[in-house]
Amino acid sequence: MKTPVALLLAGASLLTGCVLPGPGNGGQPQRTYTLQAPAAAGEAERRWPCVTLRIARPDAAPGFSTARMAYTDTAHRLDYFAYNAWVAMPPAMVAAATETYLAASGRFGAVISGSADVRSDYRLDAGGIRLVQRVDGQASSVIFESRVRVVDVESRRLLASRAFRYEEPAAAANPEAGVAAANRAFARYLDDLAAFLDTAFAPQACPG
Repeated sequence: MKTPVALLLAGASLLTGCVLPGPGNGGQPQRTYTLQAPAAAGEAERRWPCVTLRIARPDAAPGFSTARMAYTDTAHRLDYFAYNAWVAMPPAMVAAATETYLAASGRFGAVISGSADVRSDYRLDAGGIRLVQRVDGQASSVIFESRVRVVDVESRRLLASRAFRYEEPAAAANPEAGVAAANRAFARYLDDLAAFLDTAFAPQACPG
């Protein structure tokens, strides 16, 4: 039987997002939400204009290969909110937002994604994407995790790797507050990822 907290969360009213009919949910509206890159603070100096960086499609941690919004209120158990979902699986949102953010930063000559037949010098791989809202009574927080590595495409040499983990407090124990906290955690991740790439690429130099 669902706990009172779980029932409250599943039926919480959200103020933003798209409202779509949800198949198989008895006519209840399906609300969808996005994980987005924050607006660029301003283009940085183009430190590596000779480098094309490819953003590979990230892999999800087990249980997160779905657009359903995950939460946990019991140790070792993963549940999903009813009638609330992301617009896409977290890895897809992470890849798109990472490309947008790094392209806007101006660090590289080009930032691309996918498997199009375009030459790239380095590849940014991410794995173990985990995005979950943790609920403890009336308290709530969102956890975002990712493991990244930078690979030299031609030599297949590992340039650098790092694990990232963030826990961001949510204003309430409902999906809407979780979405806001998730976007704050993701913004922190992107800032730290950019700094990580600055360090990883610091020894590299473009001709001339």
